[in-house]
Amino acid sequence: MSGFLMPERNELFGFVEQTAAVDDFIWGLLTLSDDALYHRFSQSQIEEIIKESLTCGENEAIRLLESFPQQGPEEIALELGLPIRMVDFKISEKSKIIFFGQYVKSAIVISEDTIKEIENQSKIAGLTGFLENISIKSVLIAHELFHYCEEKNNKLTTCTMKIRIKTFNLFFQNVTPLCASEIAAFSFAKKLSNLNFHPRILEVIGVYGVKPDLSRSIVKRLMAFANKEA
Repeated sequence: MSGFLMPERNELFGFVEQTAAVDDFIWGLLTLSDDALYHRFSQSQIEEIIKESLTCGENEAIRLLESFPQQGPEEIALELGLPIRMVDFKISEKSKIIFFGQYVKSAIVISEDTIKEIENQSKIAGLTGFLENISIKSVLIAHELFHYCEEKNNKLTTCTMKIRIKTFNLFFQNVTPLCASEIAAFSFAKKLSNLNFHPRILEVIGVYGVKPDLSRSIVKRLMAFANKEA
């Protein structure tokens, strides 16, 4: 059965092929749409949030790369005194969440099992070439490293950003979109890790084996935004 591809392999390969071509602004739309206040932002506010968050993340990555030349995310984190803890976070169909990593209590915690799952699904789907020379661990560390930067510098755009929205009682208030931090963290990780694709693709790959419907949902929502913006 030489040359035969299982439907599952074709599907995930196709997902990665599709999503790798999507620009960072559209990925930002996907992430921002998870914000509880998303539907209360105007179109111009949505564009402002995404563009400023992307720029914030990229500029912060450039600053660190200039401060720590020739060093990767893991080395930079250690230089900054941040311990990196690898944990066993078993994932399965019954898992309520798929844990990738987290910045907590002045440390970066990364799931070793999720890294293995991304690597495993990449091999099954024939995606090893796509991730060639890329350290999944480093990309995950980079994402969490941005949240450390936010903690240490409350003047970053994601900390100071205020968006004016109308409340239910018709008054106005200024809010900081929580998802702006995630948009910036992905942008930061992409720049710091020198990726030519959006880091959230690793989520598409990582959840496919245990929660394929979640992976499909991410791709479906992303491509809906992409088609709408085209």
